[in-house]
Amino acid sequence: MRGPNGYACPPVEQEKLEPWTDLRKARHDLRGRMNALMLCVSAFEVVQTRAEAIEFLDMMDRACDKLIVALNKFEAVSDTSIDKTE
Repeated sequence: MRGPNGYACPPVEQEKLEPWTDLRKARHDLRGRMNALMLCVSAFEVVQTRAEAIEFLDMMDRACDKLIVALNKFEAVSDTSIDKTE
């Protein structure tokens, strides 16, 4: 396992970094879901037909659902990470 600077970690350090690896992944997933929602909103501003508007509203709805799931996972992982570092 590699540390934050890319160097190999001694075995004892690996245990300390494990929760932070999960936290980074959860944060990455959360940002990805937020970016997807922002992209849908940006595209919605330039729709030309009612059908396109309905399509993007549906995409925004799905993006919001996925964002909520990602936020819940992020909160669970961050709570776990804090508990393991104390």
